[in-house]
Amino acid sequence: GLKFRLRLPQTQKKLKLVIESDPEEKQNTRELETRTVQPINNENQNTGVYTGLETEVAKKSKWSVRPSLGLRIRSPIDYYVRLRISRDKFYDKWKVYLNETVYWFESTGFGADTTMEWDRFITKELVFRSSSFLRYTDERDQFDMSQSLNLLHQLSSKRSIAYKIAVFADSEPSIYTTSYLLNIRYRQNLHKDYLFYEIQPSVIYERETDWDPQYELFLRLELFYRG
Repeated sequence: GLKFRLRLPQTQKKLKLVIESDPEEKQNTRELETRTVQPINNENQNTGVYTGLETEVAKKSKWSVRPSLGLRIRSPIDYYVRLRISRDKFYDKWKVYLNETVYWFESTGFGADTTMEWDRFITKELVFRSSSFLRYTDERDQFDMSQSLNLLHQLSSKRSIAYKIAVFADSEPSIYTTSYLLNIRYRQNLHKDYLFYEIQPSVIYERETDWDPQYELFLRLELFYRG
């Protein structure tokens, strides 16, 4: 996967060039929860790199508003328009994060993603998080949903581990569960602030496979460049 953001010169740091191989709007709910992209097993499946321009407006308010537009650099070209609105807010001992993304891709039509996260510190090193996600797209003409409970543990200044339980559901013909996920993600800083690796074992139970367990193991190496 590739994500690249570059502030363009002489734009008062407001305009960014964005390049990404796997936009969040093109990932399914399980990929978003596990931060992984499933292997491509269909020759007709859309691939390619998306590039576009993004800016941030309404900075004086408590909301972050980021419109963007771009296209996929591959034939056939796939144009997109996207608007992301987000905000953090504290309620007593809880921190809530809200994000609404409305988008249109020429290949799939209109879509909207809604995310709400609640964080609470249990101890200085331990954080509980509840994450709710709702998606609607013209392509599927239904709602995709997920709910996860997470326990985030900071082991040291360079090591952390996260435990996750998640459930996924569809809205048609009525709301029903499609799969469950049990997940552990270990993350470590290898060098300074730009080289990290992760180990992520998971167990998935899907309705399509009669709830038989499926085991996955992801290894990820991340390189960040900050100019």
